[in-house]
Amino acid sequence: MNAAEGILTARGGRTSHAAVVARGMGKCCVAGCADIVIDYSKNQFTANGEVINAGDFISIDGTSGEVFKGSIKTIPPQITGHFGTLMAWADSFRKMKVRANADIPVDAQKAVEMGAEGIGLCRTEHMFFEGDRITAVREMILANDEAGRRQALAKLEPIQKGDFVGLFEAMATVRSPSACSIRPP
Repeated sequence: MNAAEGILTARGGRTSHAAVVARGMGKCCVAGCADIVIDYSKNQFTANGEVINAGDFISIDGTSGEVFKGSIKTIPPQITGHFGTLMAWADSFRKMKVRANADIPVDAQKAVEMGAEGIGLCRTEHMFFEGDRITAVREMILANDEAGRRQALAKLEPIQKGDFVGLFEAMATVRSPSACSIRPP
């Protein structure tokens, strides 16, 4: 999902895991497009008689659920129109802050862009899913002794520390002074 510009699935729906994760990443998603028939052996899918091969461009509209063959001009999501008006009204009365799930700095920045006022859940294990990060985690898990674990942890510590600095920097851009505060229980 990290590499994708958008997500299209044959099964699922608006509340499926793919849709929720894509939304959290700020990516367009159409989950549960029942017209799609996937042929894994040919690396293609068909829908309404159209054949889409691996590498072909498609465009998706996450609001309408429409899928288009080819590349069309897209626009970033915006809260406008009647929905924008409704949300502005709700903002004037709400007492609850909007918190996001953000595990790495890019997630936090996207959350701030979409209106989040803080982070409600940070799954630190998600900081280690990419490239050399996951390799160091595997080294730690598979180490034969404490020295090997410490060596792997020494690789992970600056990565995690850097991610936390990035998370706090992203949250520092939020107007609310409570977004980055740490309060006692």
